[in-house]
Amino acid sequence: MQVYISDIFLVSSLKGKESYVLVNFAGSDFKYPYFKNKQIFDFRKEFQSDIKDVKDQIREYAGIAGGVVFCGGEPCLQRQALQNLAKWCKKLGFKVVLKTNGGSPVVLHSLIKNGLIDKVRIEFMSPL
Repeated sequence: MQVYISDIFLVSSLKGKESYVLVNFAGSDFKYPYFKNKQIFDFRKEFQSDIKDVKDQIREYAGIAGGVVFCGGEPCLQRQALQNLAKWCKKLGFKVVLKTNGGSPVVLHSLIKNGLIDKVRIEFMSPL
């Protein structure tokens, strides 16, 4: 399975809170003019990866990070890959957080219903 991920990296803890792995999905259904990282708006070939490689990168942080945050552009646009990664991360013992614009409520409902995410952060955005 292929997935569009712009980058994966460890975010160190602040004030004693645990570290987490940030997985930045590429592709967005909203094009915000003030967004800092505009290159991830599109599903560019340079961001395409095999999901096995993404899992290998996340696995490197097992025992270091307590959670994984799926964010980006919009992770819910890649429903199958997001569900696959969330389920896999839960099996490894990670807490799973989803940052979304809320534009895909069916995907969000499915993730919650199936217990694949521990926390949701909905970021409401609109043009200035």
